[in-house]
Amino acid sequence: MQVAIYGFQNRVKRVEDAGIAYELNIILDRLALGLPTEPILKNYRRPGKDSPTLEDLEAEEDEALFDHDCDGYRKYLSSLCPKTWREQDHYKVLGLSKLRYRATPGQIKTAYRQKVLRYHPDKGKYKEQLGQQGNDAFSCIQKAYELMCEEDKRRAYDSIDPDFDEEIPDASQINAKNFFTKLGPVFERNARYLDAEDKSKGEDRYERREIEKQNKIEREKLRKQDSKRITEELDPRIVLFKKEDKQKKENEKDRKRLEKQKREDERKAAEMEEERKKAEEEEKIKEEKKKADSLSGLTEYDEVVALLTNTAKKDASSKATKKEQTEVIGGKENGWTDEQISLLIKAANVFPAGTSRRWAQVTSYINDHHRDGVPKTEKEVIKQAKAQAAQVTAPVDASKTQGQKETAIDSVGAPVASSNSTTTAAAPTSNGSGIPLDDWSTDEQMKFENALKTIPGSDPKRWEKIAEATGKTKKECIQRYKKIVEMLKARKA
Repeated sequence: MQVAIYGFQNRVKRVEDAGIAYELNIILDRLALGLPTEPILKNYRRPGKDSPTLEDLEAEEDEALFDHDCDGYRKYLSSLCPKTWREQDHYKVLGLSKLRYRATPGQIKTAYRQKVLRYHPDKGKYKEQLGQQGNDAFSCIQKAYELMCEEDKRRAYDSIDPDFDEEIPDASQINAKNFFTKLGPVFERNARYLDAEDKSKGEDRYERREIEKQNKIEREKLRKQDSKRITEELDPRIVLFKKEDKQKKENEKDRKRLEKQKREDERKAAEMEEERKKAEEEEKIKEEKKKADSLSGLTEYDEVVALLTNTAKKDASSKATKKEQTEVIGGKENGWTDEQISLLIKAANVFPAGTSRRWAQVTSYINDHHRDGVPKTEKEVIKQAKAQAAQVTAPVDASKTQGQKETAIDSVGAPVASSNSTTTAAAPTSNGSGIPLDDWSTDEQMKFENALKTIPGSDPKRWEKIAEATGKTKKECIQRYKKIVEMLKARKA
């Protein structure tokens, strides 16, 4: 009977929550949810009715990671405004300020469900405590959840998270013993640059390979950026290199600036030198032009000067001859009286040319017929006879000389002796442009020529120096120069 009874009893299959398969399933579930894979035996409980499920484990873990729902948190919710929801701390609104960027999508959803149950305006647990602020607080919770659910928006928010701790310990505080203690949290905070896409989501190996390739590129790019940020702030050699590089750039900048300034100074100096040379050239040209204007017609000027020199020489010779004539004709000045001159003329007629010892006989005749005074010598008689002959033939010779000079030079007259006067004058030329010689001697004329050539026209005291060189006055020198210029103009006309 018992066998029959026991044989008809229904068998119940009892599955115990234990073993490697159980632990492996829990580990896989936790990895899928993004939870830490701590040793499963730490959370092990004896199998039975009270054995924890996967949901219970997740709830216990989330309760430790979520923020406490206290009066301070509710006060913070009351201060929120839907109009400024972009400026709020979305992680703190959802109660995830401990996790922040490490919060998984499952944890975000769990936190949101808890907030809905507690702060919904219609069925929330704390709706009476919030009062009129309940609607605004729930609107802010809703906005925070919507932003956290979208991956792109959440990533953008994480990149500008104001509460992210970027502090790095100083190199002097790190040693072999506390390396992991000091830098562990730093690497954990900066380990946020993970793969953008899970390659396990690929349907085949080609898609998974392409995902891995893209992840590798992005991972290397972000790794370099973050490594550069951390290394440059920790390694003293990098700091020294940066300082040297900065100093090198500044030195190069200063060198270029100095070179540019030097080139600018050289350019200005060259321009100033060029302007100075140009001014000197202009001044030189101006002086030469002035000198050329003052000595224009130099060829004609030399001809006129030569003519004046010859004229002066002849004038001096004529003056000497006339002086002798004056001495002979002057009577008492040279010892010849009118009576003696008359006796000389008579004796010359009595003893014509060709007579033997003519001048001795003429001398005896004069001395015999005029016994008053000192007797005349033969030499004095000959000299006086020549003077008388020159006085008689002078007008004829003067007319011949004038005709010859008019043929040679039509602008200068030769000096002639007048029968009624002992003074000399310059006879006018045929065109009436005669130049009086005044009282300029040959030596004075030569000095005047040399002074005109040597003393430049730019000298303000030119005429004073010319007057000093020639022994004439300034006025006489200027008049002499003007007469020469008029002569040159007449020749050009």
